[in-house]
Amino acid sequence: MSTLDRQKTLNKLIKQIETSSIQEEVISASIEASKLLSEDYQYEESILILDQLLPLFQNQHEHPSYDVILVLLIENALKGNLKTDALNYINLRKESLKILDEYKYTLDLIEFKKAFNEPYFHLIDDLIKVNVSKEIIAPLIFEKIIKNKTNYEDALKDIETLKRYEIKEYHEPIKAIYYYLLYNNDLEVLEFELKKDDSVISKYYELLLLIDKNLYKQAQILEVEYEQDFDKLPLNLQQHLYKRLVSFYKDDLRSLEHYTEKLENTTKLLTKEEVKEQSVLKLPKKKKETPKKEEPLEFKDAKLKQISISHDEVLFKIDKYMLSIIGLKRNVSFHEYLRQMSIQMEKYFNFSDILFNFNYEVYHYKKERLYEKKIDRQILDTTVLGISANKYEDIIEYTKNLKYDYDILTNKRLSETDVKSVYVYALENRSSICFYKKED
Repeated sequence: MSTLDRQKTLNKLIKQIETSSIQEEVISASIEASKLLSEDYQYEESILILDQLLPLFQNQHEHPSYDVILVLLIENALKGNLKTDALNYINLRKESLKILDEYKYTLDLIEFKKAFNEPYFHLIDDLIKVNVSKEIIAPLIFEKIIKNKTNYEDALKDIETLKRYEIKEYHEPIKAIYYYLLYNNDLEVLEFELKKDDSVISKYYELLLLIDKNLYKQAQILEVEYEQDFDKLPLNLQQHLYKRLVSFYKDDLRSLEHYTEKLENTTKLLTKEEVKEQSVLKLPKKKKETPKKEEPLEFKDAKLKQISISHDEVLFKIDKYMLSIIGLKRNVSFHEYLRQMSIQMEKYFNFSDILFNFNYEVYHYKKERLYEKKIDRQILDTTVLGISANKYEDIIEYTKNLKYDYDILTNKRLSETDVKSVYVYALENRSSICFYKKED
C-alpha cells in the first residue's frame, strides 16, 4: 500500500472514530489506525489513539478487545522506548488477566527488561516453576542458555530442563551447546559423553580434542572420515575447525593448502552474511535515497483537548507548610513524627488520603492512622507518586485527565475510584508527597 493510500485509510479511520456512535466501530477503527501508525514508526501517536479508549473498559475488562488494546499499547511503548508508559500498560494488563493467564504478566516483564537492557533471566526461572506450555517456555530457556554460556553451572541446569520438554527442534542445538560448555570447562566429562554419541557435532569436538592432544594420526583419520559432514556444520564452527586444521597441518603442504582454501571460502561466506545482516538493519534509511521521498502519515489528534486545573494558591500553602515542618524537632520515631505531621496537615487542607514516597519507602495516611506500604519499584514508577519524584516536578490534575493513573491503594486506575483530583509535590532525594481529593 502506497503512502497516499495509507494516509487515505488513516483519515477514514480517524473520521470514523470521531463520528461513529457505535462503540464497537470506534474500538475497531482505533485498533486499525493504531496499527497503521505503528507501521509508520509513529509509536507515540499510536499509543495516543488507543489510550483514550481505556475508560470504555473500566467496568468490562473481560471484553476481548481490552487485552488486544493493552498488548498493542505495550508493544508500541517498548518500540518507542517509552519506559514509564510501558510499565503503566503492563501493570494495567496484569490487573485484568485471569488466574490461568497470570504468566503473561511475567512475559510482558521479560520483553520490558529486554527492551531496556535489564537482567531478566530470573523471570524465566520464575516461569519454569509454573505450569506454562513448553511452546512458550522452551524458546526462553534456549535464549537464556545462549546468552548465559559463561555461567557454566546455570547453563548445564537449563540444558537439563530444556531436555525434559523433549522438543525435537532443540535437540541438536542443545547438544552442540552442551559439548561447547564441556569443552571449555570439563574435558573429562566431555570425553565420556562423546563415547556415547555418534553425531557430527560429537565428532567435531572429538577432533578438536585430538588436535589439542597433538594425536596426529588419530586426528587425520577422523578428519578424513568426517570431512564432508563437517562441511555441513554452521559456518562459524567450520571456520574455527579449519583454523585449527591449518595450524595442525603446518608441515603437511597438501593438507595445509586444502584447509587454507576452505578457511578462506568460509570466511568470505561469513563476511557476506554479516554484510547482509547490516543491510537489513539499514533498510529504513534507504527511504532517504529514493527519488520520491515518502512522507510520514499525518495524524490529526482525534482526542478532545483537556482543560487543566490550576491551584497555585494551594501549592503555595503546601510549600509554606512543608518549609515550616522541616524545622520541627524529632523526639519520637520517624513513623510517629510522620503521623503527627499528617494530622496537622489535615487541619490545613481538605484531602482524603496522603501518600508519602521517600526514595521508594512508601507510607499511606488516612484519618489519623499511618500505614507503611510495600510497593514494587517498577509499579511505583508508573504512578504519579513515582513520576513526580523521578522527574522532580509537581503534578496537579483531575484523575480523569491523568495519563499515569495507577492507584497503589486499590490496584485500579484512579479514574475508576472516587478520587477526583490529585496534588503531587516533588521533594528532594527522589521523594514526593501526594494528596487525594474526592471532591471537585
